[in-house]
Amino acid sequence: MKKEKRQHLHYPKLIHILYRAALTAVLLAGTGILLLSALQPDLAKASSGTRMLCHHDMEYICGSIWEAYQEEQRQKEASEERALDQWRLVLVNPWNSLEEDYEVKRTGVENGQYVDERIAEALNAMLKAAREDGIGIRVISGYRSYKRQMMLYENKVRRLKRQGYTQEEAEAEAATVVAVPGTSEHMTGLAVDLASEDNTALEEEQENTLSYQWLLKHCMEYGFIVRYPEGKEAVTGIIYEPWHFRYVGRTHAEIIMKNGWCLEEYLERYPDGIFAE
Repeated sequence: MKKEKRQHLHYPKLIHILYRAALTAVLLAGTGILLLSALQPDLAKASSGTRMLCHHDMEYICGSIWEAYQEEQRQKEASEERALDQWRLVLVNPWNSLEEDYEVKRTGVENGQYVDERIAEALNAMLKAAREDGIGIRVISGYRSYKRQMMLYENKVRRLKRQGYTQEEAEAEAATVVAVPGTSEHMTGLAVDLASEDNTALEEEQENTLSYQWLLKHCMEYGFIVRYPEGKEAVTGIIYEPWHFRYVGRTHAEIIMKNGWCLEEYLERYPDGIFAE
């Protein structure tokens, strides 16, 4: 016996048909005789003084509804994409902290460090590109747990107290150099400390290395920014750190770096970010 072929409706076409059906229902309920006159020409002749809805009217109305539906779908998809994009723009600073149990799915990168698994590919690609240009860059630090950050912060406070600072002074000063636990970007897994292979000290002198000059020019191509630029200390709450790079995604990174902004300034202008990747 010959099998009968099934016809499959393309999804957008099906939606279009449903919208036409819905429109017909609305017109039937709301305009009565006008719709009947469009569907029944004989009735239209009998109804003097009544303008008949022609085929072009129906096409125009249906087309307008379909365009509105498509625009609504585009906006919905963009909104969903922005929501998915928000992890790149998470703001962590002295005024915006993370919970102690903040979770990050990590993966290993160079030098025994770990980062958020979603940025590993971009980071590795950036380091590889630098080497191909004859520039050696070392990953000094990546993800840090709350506990690890607590230890680093308390150690800094103790060292400052030995230099003559009071407890309160030491805590305030330490916070400008070592983030208070919960306020460190390293806890997100989106930040890395990068240094020249010839000079791995995390000091301002990093800005004079070929590694930093290469990163300053190319980091945005891989979705990274200089997180704590010089002159932005009052905005970020952190000292100038030419070794600290933060992943935000390429589109965001290009806007931030080309304008010389820090992340706080970007988010002040674009609270929800700009639709990216």
